[in-house]
Amino acid sequence: MNFNNEYDQPFQVGLPVSSNNFKGRTEILNDILTPLSHISKNHQEHFFITGPRGIGKTSLSRFIADYVELEYNILTIHIENNGVETVEELLNKIITSLLKKAKKESTTLKLKKYIEENVTTIGLWSTEIKINENSSILTDVKNHFPYTIQELFYEIKNKNGLLIIIDDINGLSDNELFPNWYKSMVDTIAVDNEIDMPISFILTGYSGKFGKLHRLNPSISRIFQRKQLEKLNDTDVEIFFNDIFNKMNITIEKEALDLMVKYTNGLPLIMQQIGLSIYNKLNISNTISKEIAIRGIESAGDSIWINQISSNYEGYEESKYYLSIFNKVLLFNEYKFTKDNLENIITSKEKEILDKFLDISINLNILRKKENTFIIKNDIVKSYINMRNLED
Repeated sequence: MNFNNEYDQPFQVGLPVSSNNFKGRTEILNDILTPLSHISKNHQEHFFITGPRGIGKTSLSRFIADYVELEYNILTIHIENNGVETVEELLNKIITSLLKKAKKESTTLKLKKYIEENVTTIGLWSTEIKINENSSILTDVKNHFPYTIQELFYEIKNKNGLLIIIDDINGLSDNELFPNWYKSMVDTIAVDNEIDMPISFILTGYSGKFGKLHRLNPSISRIFQRKQLEKLNDTDVEIFFNDIFNKMNITIEKEALDLMVKYTNGLPLIMQQIGLSIYNKLNISNTISKEIAIRGIESAGDSIWINQISSNYEGYEESKYYLSIFNKVLLFNEYKFTKDNLENIITSKEKEILDKFLDISINLNILRKKENTFIIKNDIVKSYINMRNLED
């Protein structure tokens, strides 16, 4: 039983962090929010936020969305891009999200009629909308995106601009039509006198995704201000833990805080998991001691293994052998090994599938190969290794 039932648990593991709990990232926020503050002057801005998994791209983009809506009165469309691989699917999501926002905002009678004629309300408590099969919206949007979006936007009252966030471009980076469409859309908005649209875009994705878009259409690189999301610095992590636990009247001993910061390794996902695991270890105490921190960090490591690492190998016919090999990979504390190193400590069955394991791990961006050496490149895995080797 937790000691503090009157408090909602504030940690959000594997989920975008709420704006109230968002900490740090001051420099990159300033770089993005300052230009967006001028959106009403028809300054078209395009940002691409890159970074590895678990670094906080979605949390950052959601914070930006909430901030510009509140502070700049900008209508924001935030697209979760899971499974979207074509321009048509993307436009479907954009227009559906815009119409859903329009239903909530103060709109003209013209737009209300437009929504009634073209969409159906669906879902639990009628919270979602779906474009009717006989609607011409999607065809109009695909062929005349800037004009259609402008027409819809100006039917929504009292908004200073429109920000469209495409969160994790995923399969779109493999589709040559996407960068070509995006470049054409940007050029149209910039040069067509009929377009008078205060609009900006933010895209997020892994660094490799941006590289793919560049190779498909090198001109795309000139459009974006690229922002690389780095690890949190130790000061930001320390502030996060102190702020969150202080709100619950919980103090953190210095030795405990030092451990919490060290084993976070600058990763927001790990930081949230350590915070949650320590919170669950407190029971009736209102002080985080070194001993509680150690037990919490060890528990966090167990959760990271289950939810973030081993799940990568599940579902394969030989998954139990892959996981067995992976556990032996973790014995190499310098994050690198040779195939010969590994073959010396695995079973004969594991040797039979070793090449397949290594190929899968490279495709999962867990390992990379440099000459004859395999190197652990995934920071979450590195953090887990450190947690596993934590000594009292």
